[in-house]
Amino acid sequence: FPSHDNLPPEKDNPMIHKIVAVRDRALDAYMRPFPAPSIGAAVRSFQDEINRKDGEMNKHPDDYDLYHLADWDDNTGLHANTQPRTAHQVINK
Repeated sequence: FPSHDNLPPEKDNPMIHKIVAVRDRALDAYMRPFPAPSIGAAVRSFQDEINRKDGEMNKHPDDYDLYHLADWDDNTGLHANTQPRTAHQVINK
């Protein structure tokens, strides 16, 4: 995962959020990004959605991957972009 070297020094206990998005391979597009407190929390939410029986993702789970797009400091509002990198893939659900 990327370093936080280009974020300002910490003050007042900022929270560095992970900005993640689901990519739909069939559409060849990313869905709307969302913040998560950690990659682990984002993966858990993604897995919950994939496994939700009445959810759209559950119909074709192999079409979706979770990507880490950036880090965001909620104290300063600044973000550090990264190259999109896979945070989690669904493999043979």
